[in-house]
Amino acid sequence: MKITFLTEEWTQSTKGGRSTLIRQLAIELAKLENVEISILIPNASLEDKEDAKKFDIKVFEPEKFLDFKPVECLQFLPEGFSTDFIVSHGLELGRYGAVIQNILHCQWIHFVVSNAEEEAMFQNYEGAISEGQKEHKTEVEFCKRAHLAVTVGHKLNESFHSALRHCEREIFNLIPGILEEFVNKSEKVRDSKNFEILVFGRGDTKDFELKGLHIAAEAVAHLNEHDPTYILKVVGAPEGEQEKLAEKLKGHKISPSQLRVRSFYKERRKLAELFLEVDLVLMPSGTEGFGLTALEALSAGVPILITNNSGLAEALNELPLGDSCIVNSEADWADKIKQARKRLKTRLREANILRDEYKKEYCWRNQCAGFVEKLRTLHSGFAEEVQRDSQDKRCSAQKQEAVTDLEKGRENEDGPKAKKRQGAISKQDPSTSKKSEESIKLIPRGKKVHWLT
Repeated sequence: MKITFLTEEWTQSTKGGRSTLIRQLAIELAKLENVEISILIPNASLEDKEDAKKFDIKVFEPEKFLDFKPVECLQFLPEGFSTDFIVSHGLELGRYGAVIQNILHCQWIHFVVSNAEEEAMFQNYEGAISEGQKEHKTEVEFCKRAHLAVTVGHKLNESFHSALRHCEREIFNLIPGILEEFVNKSEKVRDSKNFEILVFGRGDTKDFELKGLHIAAEAVAHLNEHDPTYILKVVGAPEGEQEKLAEKLKGHKISPSQLRVRSFYKERRKLAELFLEVDLVLMPSGTEGFGLTALEALSAGVPILITNNSGLAEALNELPLGDSCIVNSEADWADKIKQARKRLKTRLREANILRDEYKKEYCWRNQCAGFVEKLRTLHSGFAEEVQRDSQDKRCSAQKQEAVTDLEKGRENEDGPKAKKRQGAISKQDPSTSKKSEESIKLIPRGKKVHWLT
C-alpha cells in the first residue's frame, strides 16, 4: 500500500509544529510492514533526500515551472508517479490534495490541524472573523470531499464532528505521540541565577494575541517587579522584523533587560538545542487546535505550562501529573510560572515522568496501526467500487455493441426487400398513380375525411 504525504519541508522546521507532525507520522508509518511511504515536496534538498532515505522514505519532486511558487508546483506531478493515498493537511496543501486525487483517481486523506473560525476570535485585524469563517468553510468542504478526514486530537475532533454532522461524515482521530527527535533524557538543572522562559510566535497582527504573547510579557513583567531575574525569550519573528516585535512586547510593561527576541529556527536540530537553553516553555495561546510546539517541548523533557483551551491539554488531563501543566485563566500565569521556578528540580523530574506516561498512553505504533487498518478498509472498498464500475462499463459497452450489430443486421436484411417494393411501385399504372396524387391535393388540411366504399 503506497501512502504519499504532501509537504513543503522535511529537514527544516519553518512551518511550526505541523511539519514536525507530518515528518514524525511518515517516519512511524514507514516502520510498518507492507506500507510504502513517500513524500511529494517542492525543491527537495540533498539533505532532505539523504535524511528520508535513512527511514526508507521515497522523495518525489513535482515539475518546476517559471512564475509558479514552489508549493504551486505540487499540481505538476513527476512522470511515472503513482500512489494509493495522497495525504494533505491544512488549507494550502489541502487544495493540492484535491487536485492530485482528481488527476490520479487515488484516495485522498485530509488532516485537520487547526480551527480557523475559532482562531479568528483571537486575531486583532480588520476582517479576521469573516476570513476565519471562510477558511473554516473551505476546510469543512475538504473533509466532505476527501475519502477520509483525520483530526489531530479530541478538541478538533469534537468541533469538526459538529460541523460535519449534517452529512454523517466519519472522522478518524489521531493523537500524536512523543516526537523522538527532540527527546533529551537529562534531568540536570541549568546552573544560572536567571530563570529563562520560552514562548513561540511570529508576533504579527494575525498571531500576537492568538499566541498569547501579551500574556507572557505581562506575566514576566509582573514577576520581575519583585524578583528581576526572569527572562522571556520570544522565538518566531519573521527575519528582519525582530525589532518590530520587541517594541510591541515592550508596550506590555516588560523591560528590555527582561526580553530576548529571535527569528524562527529553520533547522530542526537547532530547535532541539533551543529547548536545552531554557527552564520553562509557555503556550499561553487563546486557542490551539492541538499545541504541537508544546508537544515538542514535552518531548525534550522541558517543563511546560499550556492553555486549557487546547487539544494537548485534553490529552494531558487523562494522565498523572498532566493537570499540573494546565493554566485555566489569564490571571493565573504569573503564579504558575513562580511555582514552576520554586519546584524546578521536582518539575524537571515530573516532566520526564509525564513524557513517559504520555508515550505509553499515546503510543505511535498503536496510533499508526489503527490508521493503516482504516486505510486498508478504505482501499478494499475503493478497489471493489472501481471493479464494479469497470464491470458496469464493460456490460454497457457489450450491450451497445449488440444493439449496433442488430441494427446493421436489419439494414442488411431490409436492403433486398426495399428494392423489391420499389420495383412493384414502378410497375403500377401511371394513371392510377396520378389520380391518387390529385385526390391527396383535394383534401383540405385539418379536415376529417370519411372514405366511402
